Amino acid sequence: MGYAKSAETRHRLLRNTARLLRTQGFAATGVTDILSASGVPRGSLYHHFPNGKEQLAAGAVTQSGQTIVHALREMIRTAGSVADGVRTFCDYYIKELETSGYARGCPLATVALETSATTNPMQQHTATAFDAIVSVVADQLSHENVEGPAEFATFIVAAIEGALVLAKATRSTDAISLVRDRLCREIISAHLPKARTSS
Repeated sequence: MGYAKSAETRHRLLRNTARLLRTQGFAATGVTDILSASGVPRGSLYHHFPNGKEQLAAGAVTQSGQTIVHALREMIRTAGSVADGVRTFCDYYIKELETSGYARGCPLATVALETSATTNPMQQHTATAFDAIVSVVADQLSHENVEGPAEFATFIVAAIEGALVLAKATRSTDAISLVRDRLCREIISAHLPKARTSS
């Protein structure tokens, strides 16, 4: 019983920290904000994360990355192709941005922009999370017989992330819609013809 409660407290801290990082970034998120959002005492935070806010935030970034990887893989599987999965992924973020007043963009992008000039654990965890997202797309492109899947996957993720940042800056999802439609066409046209088998 005690273990289950401890695990739930840790999960609550990670979940709420991830939400705060997504909407206001690392620098603007204080320990007091995290405790208030999570409804846990200060001692619980330092019990689970002895190094404090940075350790907790790094864990939240990792969790956000895993959530995106799982969601993207499932979207592609359900849609039946990378192109349609990418369309679903972009549509999800269009809805998230529009319904949140442009507060809920990519959970990783805000932190990535804040920590890009450093080599601290936050930067490293963010880079690892993006690598995992690219790998998911690359694996699926490879299954669909697309040439240069790793490079193409990097292009896809970079285009979407750039569009998400632009959408927040302009308070318009037009860039995401444009990138979505263009990427879908590019992915479809990039499929290599399947090798013929001799009869």
